[in-house]
Amino acid sequence: MSFRLFTSQTTSLQMPNFWQKALHPISDSFSYIKFLYPRNSTDIEAEAYAKALAKNLRHHRVGGKFWLPDINLNNRAHLVLLPPSLKKARLFWEKTHNSHPVPLCEWRVLFPARKHIKNPRKWNEFAQELSQTDIDVIKNPINPHALLEASEEIWCTKINELAILANIWERPVHLLKKNNFNIVPPTSLYALLGAEKLFQRPHENRPISALDAVETLILAKERLNFNDQISCCLGMSWWKRRRIAEFFRHRDGKPPRFFNRKKTALRYAKHQGGALAVWASKLTATLEKEASLAGVKLLRVEDGFIRSLGLGSGFLPPCSIIVDSRGQYVDPSRPSDLEHLLATTQVSPALHKRAQTLMSKLIDKHISKYAAGHLQHNSFTRPENKVVILVPGQVAGDLSVKLGGGRITDNFALLKEVRQHNPNAYIIYRPHPDVEAGHRPGAIPDKSVLNYADLVHRGGSMSVLLENIDEVHTLTSLTGFEALLRGRKVTTYGAPFYAGWGLTTHFGPDLPRRGRTLSLAELVAITLILYPLYAEPRSGLPCSPEQLIDYLGNPTLWRPSFVMRLRYAQGRLRRCITQYISSQAIPAFLNLFQRKNHSRD
Repeated sequence: MSFRLFTSQTTSLQMPNFWQKALHPISDSFSYIKFLYPRNSTDIEAEAYAKALAKNLRHHRVGGKFWLPDINLNNRAHLVLLPPSLKKARLFWEKTHNSHPVPLCEWRVLFPARKHIKNPRKWNEFAQELSQTDIDVIKNPINPHALLEASEEIWCTKINELAILANIWERPVHLLKKNNFNIVPPTSLYALLGAEKLFQRPHENRPISALDAVETLILAKERLNFNDQISCCLGMSWWKRRRIAEFFRHRDGKPPRFFNRKKTALRYAKHQGGALAVWASKLTATLEKEASLAGVKLLRVEDGFIRSLGLGSGFLPPCSIIVDSRGQYVDPSRPSDLEHLLATTQVSPALHKRAQTLMSKLIDKHISKYAAGHLQHNSFTRPENKVVILVPGQVAGDLSVKLGGGRITDNFALLKEVRQHNPNAYIIYRPHPDVEAGHRPGAIPDKSVLNYADLVHRGGSMSVLLENIDEVHTLTSLTGFEALLRGRKVTTYGAPFYAGWGLTTHFGPDLPRRGRTLSLAELVAITLILYPLYAEPRSGLPCSPEQLIDYLGNPTLWRPSFVMRLRYAQGRLRRCITQYISSQAIPAFLNLFQRKNHSRD
């Protein structure tokens, strides 16, 4: 089967320029979206394929420049697409009007884009002439779907993007050819649309069909619609601002503004009439009160649950984030978008099936929040006739511990509690990776840990470790959620987002708003598919969790920058110093204590 290229100049599948530049074309001979299609495809196959594609495009209103402003057009009219030559445009309008004598108020004329015309002053004079005769004149860029939905028929001098999209909307297309208008057969346009067979996403060595490419367009549209509400950001660390800008990019290609001072950010958001996106750990009660008084909506931003191939504390920007308008999902004392979704969303059969497939993919590829792949882990001799319990450590002072930990406030207290409930179990304690890297507080000397645990486990893959234990006992750690995916029993002593839905043994605070019983697939569908936002690691293009998992399997996309390597070295040095001080301070203190007692004697 032979193939030939189909360029983006006449295709109906397009992306905004700021995402186009980041994507890898199939061939360097053309710009961005390139499609390959078989020359020997039959007309019947092409038409059937195109009808399915057209139905999807129309339903989701994507295709063409779908990101342009959506203008309400009150009446349906005959649409004339003027050519970029002013002389030809005047002749074409006269020819069109004379061949189809309907009242002038029933015509709508679309002018060419400014970059394609010469002498704008004369074009403006032409527009004024038409407007004075009650003709609806459109000079500015407009969403093609809004335009075609309000059109009766299309009149043009060549088959272009709008002509192809007109067929999706079942609008007749009149093409001027050899001084006569001919209605273009829908089968011809379907064949042209059906030619778009294969499309390549960035960093993938395989093409995907146009039907699959439409899913990318849908994600892009949903992201742009969501981002319309965001005017500025506050509390974003310098090393993650570029990635956050990619997540929140507006339809004009510009990112929201970033501020360091809350008063300036609130003033700007109020002036713009938009929301203020705040990194959750930087949000204070004072800021919430001031935003409420100013009438500014707050959006709380945090790392997602499938984040990256590396640590955020190591300055690796996230490829998944959470944006919550109600509260923080780690705070059980107040509602959050996640809790609301878990309590109210009815998961469709299709979404349920997708969640089950996603779970299998996470398990098969050994995906956790910061890692992917079957990494070698520190083995341990599993004791006979004992339940093996994993207790994952957390960062001291972490928001989830502060807000959701209840009466237990640190890792050492948690270990004591777990041992008290399970005196005969084999307990494994695994320090948090950020603490181990030396970037966050919360380290406990091994000697103290081993008073209540049987083993301190370091390094390797968390997913592999979860396959070799029986239960996870945790305060609020995401490890509990990852353990549920792998069929492990989970006991919670705090109030993590996955507790209270009938899937865990709960020793934590009461959760009165969480009375619903969920299946594991429902929990996964809402938590990993509906709630977070995902982006590709290099381009920032919106993607699905399944696609991000594929990218996690490509180490070349996660090569550390110089700043990240410097941060790693800093963490190791800090950890060594901390360990040295701890090893010296405790014996010195004991020696001093013994001397004082001896002197008293």
